[in-house]
This record gives sequence, structure tokens and C-alpha cells, in this order.
Amino acid sequence: GGFQFQAAWDNTIGHSWGGSPSNRWLTPAQYFAQTVSYWDFRVDYFFIDSNIMDAFEPLVNPAHNLCGLQHNGPNASCGPQGPHSVDHCLSWFEELWDNQMIWLEAALEQSDAQWQIIVTHFPPYWGGGHQWGCLAERYGIDVFVSGHVHSQTLTGPMEGGNFLKGTTVLVSGGGGGITSEKLPDLYGFDDEYGFMHMTLGKDNIKTEAVTHSGFVRKVVQQKPRWGLKTGSRCIALEEISFAPVDGGSGRACRGQGGSDKADADFMTVQDVATRKACMQHCNSALQCTGIEYGHKVCKLWITNITESIPLDGFVCF
Repeated sequence: GGFQFQAAWDNTIGHSWGGSPSNRWLTPAQYFAQTVSYWDFRVDYFFIDSNIMDAFEPLVNPAHNLCGLQHNGPNASCGPQGPHSVDHCLSWFEELWDNQMIWLEAALEQSDAQWQIIVTHFPPYWGGGHQWGCLAERYGIDVFVSGHVHSQTLTGPMEGGNFLKGTTVLVSGGGGGITSEKLPDLYGFDDEYGFMHMTLGKDNIKTEAVTHSGFVRKVVQQKPRWGLKTGSRCIALEEISFAPVDGGSGRACRGQGGSDKADADFMTVQDVATRKACMQHCNSALQCTGIEYGHKVCKLWITNITESIPLDGFVCF
């Protein structure tokens, strides 16, 4: 996350391959998997780049936009590997997300470890939730480890409000310096600072939320979640092609007579990571005539799209 795409993020990858004498860097790629073997069980960890959730059009949300013009400047570039410009930035992160999610589904399908654990920056409800929900159910993701929010949240597999039902979801963002979400308690009776302690065994994973004063605020138990690995894939392999309306880019969809009514003309899905993911939503819907997408909001049209209007940052297909 942040507001600059050229803040030397690639140095951590370079140091992992021998660029640092300390050998403390363990980020071999933007996304990767690691198997850890114990004497009677194995854990497959999948490390995912979720920076797409902080990537928008150059003039949108400058305080939290990796692709923003204000903090990057008009000549910002990461060279030929990309993003090579502010205007190229959003599409670069969208392609990264789409490619790694195809990779992740293939890796989960091949995994025969006792445990599958996702590690990424953004919580599953922040973006890509529909994809995470499908992957968790189909492949049996056991634990989802994330941060971003500057507090501690631990949600059990069958707790209310957990849309990854069956999966332990933890947000360990309680090290956010002076920017905690709420005012901490002097004696540690809060969830603003602390850490998560995980104990892994063959038949159970115990996660404890520990505060900055050493209090255990919550304990969650996770049993192995074996996915069925049946039914339709969660992530489309093929390129999804929709016909653009009036050129597609920089357009907002409209129906007959300029109609634009929620629930009547379209259904809205929030926090959709990419345009391709929005199109896949449309393909799997019972009734969908086209999509409008922008700012991570996906509108699935259920009436005919007959025209469009100019609107920066949106596309109509």
C-alpha cells in the first residue's frame, strides 16, 4: 500500500537473491509459495501481492493511490519491467493480480499439504472478496493472514460476519506506530497493538491474539479444511472479451432514455479487484447484459445498455 509505485519495492526482491550481506530478506518474488515440512504434517504458504487494492486512476484518492499523479509526479517510471508511467500503473497492477490469481488457483489445486495458509497485505473483505470466498471453499484455505488495518482482529472459522466460512481470518496490523485505529488502553485491554501467536499441529492450528501488555484477548481453533476441488474454476483462465460501448474507456453505461437505476438496471458488487474479475462476475451471473467498472466497483447490468456518458476512470462493456 501507500502512494508511490517507485519507492524501491524491487530492492527487497533483489536483496533476497544475494544483494544484502545480512541474508535477512526473504521476498524472492512479488508472489510465491513455500512449503514447510514437519515430521507428521506439511504447511503450504502462499504469499500474494494485493497492492491492486491501493491502485487507482492517477487523479483518484491521492492519499492512498500507488498510481496517483500527486506523489509520483508526471515522469515517474520503474523502467521497462513496469510500471513505466503513471498512466500505465493501474493496468500493470491489474495484470499482476489477474496473473497471480490464476497461478494461485493452480497451486492450491496441486497442494496436498495438511494446511493451506494465505499471507497478504490486505484483508479479504478489503478487495477480491468474491474470489477469496470461492478459493477458500473450493480448495480449503485454512488460515488467511493479513494486515493493513492498524489494529488486531481475529475471526474464527464459524464466527458471524466471517464470509470465508470455515477459514480463520486474522488481521495483524497492531504495529502501526502512532496511527492505530483507536486510542490504546494503558493497561493493554485493547486490540490496537500486539501480535498473533500461532501453534501449528497436525490436527489443529491455535491462534492467540496477544496485546501489547501480554494479555491474550482471544483464542481461535482451526481444524483442517479439505476443499472438494469440484465444480467450476474460481479464476477464468481464458481472456474474457466484451464489446466496448462507445469505445469503452472513460464511459459510464446507461440504459434506454439514459436510465441508471440500481437494482432495476444493474446490480452492484463492491471491492472487485480488476475489470477482468468484473467480467467474470458477469459471465457467471444468471442475467447480465454488460458491465460498468471503475474505482473497484463492478456494476452488473441486467437491462440492455443502449448508450453511455463520459466519465473518467470508468469503462462500459
